[in-house]
Amino acid sequence: MDEKKLFIFIFCILLFSFSSCCTRSGIHNYGNGAYDVRENLGKLGDEQTQSAVTSTELKNEIDRSLDEVGSLEQTITDGARDLEEFKAVLRRIRKRGKYGAGSKNKTD
Repeated sequence: MDEKKLFIFIFCILLFSFSSCCTRSGIHNYGNGAYDVRENLGKLGDEQTQSAVTSTELKNEIDRSLDEVGSLEQTITDGARDLEEFKAVLRRIRKRGKYGAGSKNKTD
């Protein structure tokens, strides 16, 4: 009985070792895939760095644009204020013209 158990045990060990050898032969070149992955990870890191730089440049451009918008809004507000002053000056000139405040020549 012991011989039978020993024989089955050795047979199982041999069967297991042969089956593991067969599966290892299917994955004989696993190092190449690892190198490809490492290379792609390096490329990915470079692209992430470039993306971060581009993102920073875009943020700076947006900030500058917002500053320019504020400046333009201020210019528009100042221009509207100037227009009101010009209208007031024109009204005063027209009032003087109606009341004959000065003489008009066609050569002026």
